[in-house]
Amino acid sequence: MAVSVVLAGAGHTHVELLRRGEAFRRAGYRLTVINPAPTHPYSGRGPGVLGGDYRYEDILLDR
Repeated sequence: MAVSVVLAGAGHTHVELLRRGEAFRRAGYRLTVINPAPTHPYSGRGPGVLGGDYRYEDILLDR
């Protein structure tokens, strides 16, 4: 039986956990992200959007 880990939003830590999702699955964990929108802006790139280095659309993560 898999242990569920529920993530609300997609901040720095959540993105790192999702990048390692396959390892979590193999270890018996199930990762679930809760977000009411179909995308979520990655907060680590927020300053780059404000500084003009990125467009807002470039920092969106898909569900």
